[in-house]
Amino acid sequence: MTGGLVGREREFAQIGAALARDSVGVAAVLVEGAAGIGKTAVLARVAATHDGLALVARPAESEAAFTFAVLGDLLEQLPAHVLAGLPAPQQAALEGALLRAGDGAPPNGRLVGTALRTVLARIAAQTPLLIVIDDVQWADRPSTSALGYALRRLDAPVGVVAAARTDHPGGGVPALLADLPDPPRRVTLGPLTVGALFHVIRDRTGLVFPRPALARIAEVSDGNPLYAVELARALHEHNAPPLPGEPLPVPDTLEALIDARLAGVPAAWWDTLLLVALAHEPTVDLLVDALGRTADDVGALAASGLVERRGRRLRFTHPLFAAGTVTRATAAERRRAHRRLARVDTDPERRARHLALAADGQPDPDVAPAHPPA
Repeated sequence: MTGGLVGREREFAQIGAALARDSVGVAAVLVEGAAGIGKTAVLARVAATHDGLALVARPAESEAAFTFAVLGDLLEQLPAHVLAGLPAPQQAALEGALLRAGDGAPPNGRLVGTALRTVLARIAAQTPLLIVIDDVQWADRPSTSALGYALRRLDAPVGVVAAARTDHPGGGVPALLADLPDPPRRVTLGPLTVGALFHVIRDRTGLVFPRPALARIAEVSDGNPLYAVELARALHEHNAPPLPGEPLPVPDTLEALIDARLAGVPAAWWDTLLLVALAHEPTVDLLVDALGRTADDVGALAASGLVERRGRRLRFTHPLFAAGTVTRATAAERRRAHRRLARVDTDPERRARHLALAADGQPDPDVAPAHPPA
């Protein structure tokens, strides 16, 4: 089950044991840890090794205000026939939530939850079903409510694995899992060993450090793999091994390292990187339409190591790179990016939000009609 990840054998065993049961109902696991500790990689491996259908959502902080964003991410992975044949009220509510039909009125939350329960039960009757939600702290409330409603009423075996940051305000078990009949198994990702970090750094960067330098990297990063990798990159670029007892000659926090890495992005690629951070579903086609670049130009951004390309889709290799990009951008750059996205995004809610975030604070007769009354 570990499939290429190192240092997480115990955690994988815990997750596997929690999900491997024959009884009906929901088996849930909450994977917890600090930013950069490896939650995204663990969840990706869990989904990839699942013997059945894994529905995956990776909500972002910039999308937390959207309506049914997580639900849309999960259900878009299903063929159309799975959602067909629902009772008419459920079908209408679910299609409205997914913005596939409807009159623009807010869908009935209970009907959406009931429809979702029907869909999940249908899938679970045919194949082992696993729902995977990374960074669950950013899941939008309507999706959380609908999923919670459906999961509490399921009488089919379904697995749920969610990841949450321990340093996020609020902490504890997220609302999605808090009211399940059986409490979630909580799996905490701790620091990696020096030996595990050696493999992580080598596999992700190709760099190999002598044992004393590697031990310093492990000490400063506190075993955090993303932090360790960024330290290794910075030390390599600095071309100076750390001296015993001396501070490392590079930024000494993960946030500062990420900011320094983003500062090195060529100016010609900055607008593209920012659109990847702000778009709900960044694809090569969307960015070509928004920026006028060629598909090869946009795809070349993946060589930076900040973004990866899967088919026509682009996404950051870690959510912290996306958050750092948005933070580093100026207000004017963010407004310009939202204007570009509003021109090409066909989803009415997302387009309205992009238009609002592109505004400069003055009344705008073109933006106001896009927003339904509260």
